[in-house]
Amino acid sequence: MIKHLSNINKSILICLLLILPFSCDDPTEGLKVIIDTQDIVDADFAIQFFDANVETLIPPNDITIEIIGKDADQVIDLLGNKDFGVAEGFVTLAIMPGLEPTEDDPIQFSIIAKAPGYLTSSKSIVITDLEEDNNFEISLLNKSNPPKGVGVLETTFGVSTNGEVSEEQSFVTPNIDGIDEVAEIQIEKGTVLYDANGQVITGATSVTASVAFFSDQEEESLFAFPGGFVANNLVDTDGTELEPVQFTTAGLVDITMFAGNTEVKSFSKPINVTIGINENTLNPDTEYANVAAGDTIPVFSMERETDTWKYEGISVVENVDGKLKATFALPHLSPWNWDWVWRSWWWRRYIATTCWARASVSSNIDRYTYGSNYYYTELVDASNNRVINRTWRRLYNGENIWFSRIRQNTQVKMRVYEGYYWWSRGSLIAESSTFSSCNMGSITLDLPQPQLVEVDLKGVCSNNPDLEVRPSAYVYYKKSTDRWWRYLGYLRKGKLSTSGRIELGETYTFGVSYGGVFYTDDIKVEETSNVITIDLPYQYCQNF
Repeated sequence: MIKHLSNINKSILICLLLILPFSCDDPTEGLKVIIDTQDIVDADFAIQFFDANVETLIPPNDITIEIIGKDADQVIDLLGNKDFGVAEGFVTLAIMPGLEPTEDDPIQFSIIAKAPGYLTSSKSIVITDLEEDNNFEISLLNKSNPPKGVGVLETTFGVSTNGEVSEEQSFVTPNIDGIDEVAEIQIEKGTVLYDANGQVITGATSVTASVAFFSDQEEESLFAFPGGFVANNLVDTDGTELEPVQFTTAGLVDITMFAGNTEVKSFSKPINVTIGINENTLNPDTEYANVAAGDTIPVFSMERETDTWKYEGISVVENVDGKLKATFALPHLSPWNWDWVWRSWWWRRYIATTCWARASVSSNIDRYTYGSNYYYTELVDASNNRVINRTWRRLYNGENIWFSRIRQNTQVKMRVYEGYYWWSRGSLIAESSTFSSCNMGSITLDLPQPQLVEVDLKGVCSNNPDLEVRPSAYVYYKKSTDRWWRYLGYLRKGKLSTSGRIELGETYTFGVSYGGVFYTDDIKVEETSNVITIDLPYQYCQNF
């Protein structure tokens, strides 16, 4: 749901922010907000959803999410409940008080996102510092309008009422513009279909299949990758937990099937899936030489319900009529990923396979220069310029930029762009020298000095004039010509200082997500300093 506040002034929007309990601060500091009269939220974080096709960007309206994983029980909504409603592609959640995450002991959980007509998506969240802006993004792939580099096939085939495939099936995903590689699926006649409980699916006469093949050659495809390229939850073939890894993919296939209304999860005999391997794909296990026939690629499957990757075995690259292909027998359905993650001796010795890649920043922006811009920052593999990880930072002098779970001893570079999002990153501002992922790199920046726009907000109650209520919230903005929202900054304890590429005299739409509603208002920014005091309604003040 979206609520437009265009007929009222910006003070009413601010009042909405104040009366809605976005966060609580220590009462000893003289700042507090009552949340449901019982629950106190120490730290919040925001999720922004996108359509994976950059020509669309706007996500579907009916997104549902589920929180799973190690610290899932510590994630709540802003009222202290477990009602995770998404409004207009946004949701703001919180962490229960008492947790103090560090790089060695982060808060970890996963978000599973679903929407009709879209592939199920997931994201593993790692929070190491509650004081940082924790604003995350999740892309959703529309099966009828996939991003560049993804080929989607939807087809049907017959089954008998006792759950057997009536005839041998063979189907292929469509060619992707400019890329010849496809995924080929073969199912033997008589293969029996099983549901999630391992029971034979009976009564259906046809199966609807959806197959998406993700190429490793397009950036849009890689950014739409189900689950991303960091496996925080990974198990061996026998279920033994393994160290987290960072994937280097050669391609992924995401397959779902429904017999009638029942989802097909496994088979009486494996189905064969063959993916095309692009001749420009580089093999990190052969010193980044081009992949060749005879090379081996580990294969992993992802259990969506737990966001867990499982090592399944090895696929061997073959040259078939002049094209490189790799085949694997799939006993069950899920995303299946052909990935390099480590050399064979790492596997046997169980040496930790990832590092925290870091780069120190030297810039002309002081840490206490409020309002400095956020910049799109990415870590790339120096061997092929493929993006390994990305983030958004203010890049003040002395800041350390870290990227979690990067493959050991990978030669990497850090790049900084003038924009905020990867699809609108703009020009390259700076690039670091090459450094090892397990060592500290450095980057030097000469950034524009920000034109500050400051807001100081407080709510007061006539029945308690000594009390100030100061909200905290993630704030988004856009011009009328923008296709989708940009992140402006975090309103912390009633204060927001930002350049955020805000221009005086321009009108912007500002938005805040809360409790399943996305509140917006159009505001013309005319001053660089804005001090606003709001008289809160009696029904809220009586709680103080």
